[in-house]
Amino acid sequence: MNFPEAVKNNYINDNADKIEILFLGSSQVERAINPEYISRPSINLANSSQTLFEDYTILKFFRPKLVNLKLVVLEISYDVLERDKSHVLPLVDHKNLRFYGVNTFGSSLSIQDYFLFNSNPKFFSNKLEDFFFDKSNENLNQYGFDEDKYDGLYSHSDNFIIENIENDLNYSKNIDILNSLLTYCKKENLHILIYHPPTHAPYNALRSPKLINKWKLLLQELNQKQPSLHFFIDDENSLFTRKYFDDANHLNPLGAEKATKILDSIIVNEFY
Repeated sequence: MNFPEAVKNNYINDNADKIEILFLGSSQVERAINPEYISRPSINLANSSQTLFEDYTILKFFRPKLVNLKLVVLEISYDVLERDKSHVLPLVDHKNLRFYGVNTFGSSLSIQDYFLFNSNPKFFSNKLEDFFFDKSNENLNQYGFDEDKYDGLYSHSDNFIIENIENDLNYSKNIDILNSLLTYCKKENLHILIYHPPTHAPYNALRSPKLINKWKLLLQELNQKQPSLHFFIDDENSLFTRKYFDDANHLNPLGAEKATKILDSIIVNEFY
């Protein structure tokens, strides 16, 4: 039974002195960026439901190991600053601890935190069943990216909902985390690229206009106050038609190849 995080950690252990680019964010970036198509050595540590708190904690943990790290690609999606730990799947923190050795729980550890199965018994029961009955269709490359993840039902249904989370208290706290992350990167001489991967038009149409305006204002303020920042916001890229999506806001491996190659050209042009 293999886990993407285990493969990623092995890659880091074997290439810590070579990795130059670190990708952080939620499942949108996790599914959008396949390091196989990045010109420089890189690793994608984005994860499902991951927030800025986990991103920053992971960055600080791995920075001393990644001695040649030059660039942090950070997802800032339209409602990511509205989210807190209550929106993070419990599995994420347990896997971060088990496979990376990093505590993203936001509290001191208990003995239960070390047991993966307890975080999501149904998920791990299914994983065990797939393993023993050889039903797994995962194809993880050396970077822990699943190149066969075409299991979404998006091609058969237009029925989906989005959360449009709005929480001013979380937003204020996350602004502080973001500022701390940016300050940390400046201190560590790390470049930052703020990124948003493509999402499909029907999904974009359901996003809250209020949250979109708030998000765009934030990006404008960051651009004005921190001229060293770089931005590539690709959420409304019309070149990404339905065939490139696993669901309305997650690319499939074909879409990831396309998105990664586009992003790689941006990175090469701006940073190398």
